[in-house]
Amino acid sequence: MRSTNEFKERPDPGRGSRRSLDFDRSDGSEPMALWKVNQRCNFRCEYCFSAGVNPYREHPACGRHAPGDIARAFDRTDRSWWISMTGGEPFLYPDFVELCRELTRNHVLTIYTNLSTTNALRFAEVIDPSRVRAVNASLHILERERRRRVDRFIADVLHFQEKGFEVRVDYVALPELFDRLDRDLEMLAAAGIARVRLQALQGGYRSRLYPSGYGRREREAFRSRSIDDKELDLVEHTHRFFGRLCRAGQRFFYMDIQGTMRRCPIGARSYGNFFEGRYALDDRPRPCPYPVCLCSWYGTELAGGPRQGLVRVFNEMVREGISLALDRGRLGRLARTLSRRFRVGPR
Repeated sequence: MRSTNEFKERPDPGRGSRRSLDFDRSDGSEPMALWKVNQRCNFRCEYCFSAGVNPYREHPACGRHAPGDIARAFDRTDRSWWISMTGGEPFLYPDFVELCRELTRNHVLTIYTNLSTTNALRFAEVIDPSRVRAVNASLHILERERRRRVDRFIADVLHFQEKGFEVRVDYVALPELFDRLDRDLEMLAAAGIARVRLQALQGGYRSRLYPSGYGRREREAFRSRSIDDKELDLVEHTHRFFGRLCRAGQRFFYMDIQGTMRRCPIGARSYGNFFEGRYALDDRPRPCPYPVCLCSWYGTELAGGPRQGLVRVFNEMVREGISLALDRGRLGRLARTLSRRFRVGPR
């Protein structure tokens, strides 16, 4: 795996005054993977955009590889990886704690979770917090209230904090919650939760398209109350990376449940299968061919290069477009997912 760099990190004007989470920043050299470990989720949120899958049923490939085999796949690269694990709900993955134990021997993790399963507490007991970059706990407060489990969420977050984990609570900012936002944030702070980030919606929700559907009051709330300006970038549409050199596919890859690798979550071209050891990453950055970036964090970290010429960008768009056209199954899933994400009519 080569590490040729065609550009220096893009300076962020005023970065010294920007709000950011130190534990949520890359050092610029470590390889990164975003791994969707499963598709099943135990929450049924109206605004979830994962329409391309059935969240009630687990993917047949989930758990196919033993935890030790997965860890060895990363170890064979002779690099220490930053592995971000998402789903579905990752803690529903079979033997998830053992998987994390194996991975953290030589790599560091970030976990994206709703923190609602009993094995999450076992994770806090047996996993070394120094090997976990962050636990990003999404607070779907209406779903929690429906289940009468808000207090349980707070207790679990505090437990992770007490065990030494860096925990960020992502308060999912539904438009109807802004009238109660101050009260909710004060409740979390009074309980002792150290970090709460407003998480912007992306996609269609109740006849409006987000994040563009946020009004002036909501955008001001992101400016004044968010602890991480990357979400503000998303809300204010400043994270456009189309045509810029991006290290996705070189220093970072997205991996699905089966181990298939792509340059990023919206990417179409397969780089091979990581679990099987048959893959090839890019040896240099490539221009971003996508008009919309679905993740401001990865875009900010990876797409820091100069804007490229039209011919090079067009060639990259063709490269991705052909791969998508040839993969009918993925094309259908992507169409269903984007249809739900950007649908503005009734669900």
